[in-house]
Amino acid sequence: METSRYLFVWDVVWPMHQFIVEIRNLMKAEAVGRAKSVAANSGWLPRFFAFLGFFCNLMVATQPVSAQLVSGYGSLPGFSENSSSKRIGDSHRFAKAQSQLTGLVRPEDEIWLISTRQLCQRSSVAAGSTFHQAEVARWAEGTWSSSSSEQLLQNINADQSRLNLLFIHGNRTDLQWANLRGVETYEKIVSTPETQACAVEPASPIRWIIWAWNSDPIPGPRMDLTVKKQRAIDQGTYLAEFFHGVEQPSMSVFAYSLGAQVLATSLGVRTAASLNNLESEESTDLVCRRPQLDVVMVAAAVPTCWFNTADAGICLPACVNRLTLINNPEDRALKVYQRITHQHPIGLHDKRIRTGVHSETYLVDGNSLDNHYLSRYMEHVGTRLLIRQGLLPQTKK
Repeated sequence: METSRYLFVWDVVWPMHQFIVEIRNLMKAEAVGRAKSVAANSGWLPRFFAFLGFFCNLMVATQPVSAQLVSGYGSLPGFSENSSSKRIGDSHRFAKAQSQLTGLVRPEDEIWLISTRQLCQRSSVAAGSTFHQAEVARWAEGTWSSSSSEQLLQNINADQSRLNLLFIHGNRTDLQWANLRGVETYEKIVSTPETQACAVEPASPIRWIIWAWNSDPIPGPRMDLTVKKQRAIDQGTYLAEFFHGVEQPSMSVFAYSLGAQVLATSLGVRTAASLNNLESEESTDLVCRRPQLDVVMVAAAVPTCWFNTADAGICLPACVNRLTLINNPEDRALKVYQRITHQHPIGLHDKRIRTGVHSETYLVDGNSLDNHYLSRYMEHVGTRLLIRQGLLPQTKK
């Protein structure tokens, strides 16, 4: 019954909200035009009342529907998109989340953002798009600066001093939220004094990389999930290309929700490429042994049955050094996923699974954790520490 109500909200109430937003935008445009017309043909007193009416209309008939900054920490230069429409109340949530950022970036750390959003349509994959066409930015000296995938890979491969951590966001996340959630997660996992105080030793210098893919909200849960699941599969190809360019022996990956499907698909792609190399080059070395991954999946929207397939039986031992699953059997969005796809997501699983690699499964629950917001999971110190320990095993007590 609870899941049915949730589906009703997405299928019926959400389109109604979108209609109301369009009406408000039309009212706003009409009010602006009326005020300008009166102002151009009247004396100062009518002009005053015309503009007073305009501002009253603006306050009553409209709500903010877009955030002005693409952020985390600031505007992204040179990207193909710098704003997007917001859901009702989303601008307020965005502003609140943004205001809670501390701006604490350790001087020895680097923060990068990779956006493959313009590449993730299936037609783009079929047309031969590659990871090297992704848009890349780096946070340095208090601002984002444009960079390239080649420069990022060069920095990764030339620098032995930093640990490389990749963050992959989940579904219903536009570029603004991807940026914000990426830097917010960095702060909560790495840089906050509270988290560092709980570690047995400080984390080594880190290169934090945010992977942004096109998972903007689509009205209706069935259509949304159908489209995004395919996009996540497409994204796995680009992520596998990225891993193929990394020459370091290890890397850590934090995948949330449907972002875990992106990661799982990339492992399969890497394994297939490795097996092809074995056949063509008669090599005994799998490509995906570099880098070996320490993986953390939180509320993962990946079918549990995938972990029992021959594909997973090959790629997990070959590509993954350590797997940490943080599951929530009460997550409502994952229950909707299960109802629509008829597949049980691993994020709902309440038992440890056999994966062929060193793995740990933790269960989290609570009244605030049933709505699938990443921020709710990150509110709990215990969950943050589990994530940190999975990504940075050397900091585990």
